[in-house]
Amino acid sequence: MLKLALGPLLYYWPREKVMAFYEEVAASPVDIVYLGETVCSRRHEMRAADWLALGAMLEAEGKQVVMSTLALIESSADVTALRRLTANGHFTVEASDMGAVQLLSGQAPFVAGPHLNIYNPPTLALLAGLLHGAEPQPAKDDCRFSCIEHPDGLVMRTREQEDFLFLNGIQSQSALVYNLLGELGRLCELGVDVVRLSPQSQHMGKIIGAFDAVRRGAAPAAASARMVSPLLPAPACNGYWYGKPGLEHLTEAAV
Repeated sequence: MLKLALGPLLYYWPREKVMAFYEEVAASPVDIVYLGETVCSRRHEMRAADWLALGAMLEAEGKQVVMSTLALIESSADVTALRRLTANGHFTVEASDMGAVQLLSGQAPFVAGPHLNIYNPPTLALLAGLLHGAEPQPAKDDCRFSCIEHPDGLVMRTREQEDFLFLNGIQSQSALVYNLLGELGRLCELGVDVVRLSPQSQHMGKIIGAFDAVRRGAAPAAASARMVSPLLPAPACNGYWYGKPGLEHLTEAAV
């Protein structure tokens, strides 16, 4: 059966909120959980020991746990933390940059993360082969950790006051939420093994439950997709799936 994965937490939340969130995840039907900070090394609500403890708790509940690395390594301290994580000796690691790939290649099984720049088939083939076999002072140092005030990112609008992007630390996200719940059946037909969801600050348990019901055949995909739309932090889109502009939201009947 299709597996459900929960990607790493991309936002900056208070430690208590993170812990409560993963207690809920532990009781959910999700199969794989990615843990760790991937966006900004200056976020310190959660320490490495906290992520490892959460991993042990989730593993005890039957979840497959993967530790995710930073997408952007900026300092010698980041490199040291990366080396510790890749050498943890227990959990599989998701490599978010090529430095992590280099440390893991030939040493331990790993997952190629979505932040790796893969633009051509030879690079993809190379990674597939590997899978199977003084600090700078960037301007963000004065960020005042303001992203903790925006649990699902800070919306940026055009001059016409249309939502354009969500800003999340050094990361820019779409203003809309890419949701393929309505296309889950087609994903299965194409041989997709795992569908990955991204954490959000509210209603995550209900969203996981909706995906689980559809994958088990206990609920219709189209109706479930409509049901979860009000639970998302922004309107849904799926245009890229149909070869259309990404911000569009379509159904098979409308294509």
